[in-house]
Amino acid sequence: MNFVSLILHGMRSIMVFADDVLVRICVFCIGLVAVSVLLLALSAVLKLADMATPGWFSTAWGILVIILLQAGMLSFITLMVSGTIKGATPMQRTELDLLIDWVEPARDDAIADATATA
Repeated sequence: MNFVSLILHGMRSIMVFADDVLVRICVFCIGLVAVSVLLLALSAVLKLADMATPGWFSTAWGILVIILLQAGMLSFITLMVSGTIKGATPMQRTELDLLIDWVEPARDDAIADATATA
């Protein structure tokens, strides 16, 4: 099994528990946002109390804002993934029969073309 197959196998095994995984990711992102907002407020208080060294405040705010943006994007992506998982409905038997009837003639034509050129 090569590296790509191994990763694909791991992703498919996680998708069985997609709802649980997505909820845990959202809870983690909410916690990360809460901690970031708390640290932003703390750094603002330290700056207003003149207890921050030069450059420290802007560096802290920059890093925390990036963390906030990444947590927001991760939450948004999780919502999108959960929407695609929920949006896929299983095929009905009639749809499956139509798909098989559509695929088999193309397969037979490809086999006939392959044997004719050989």
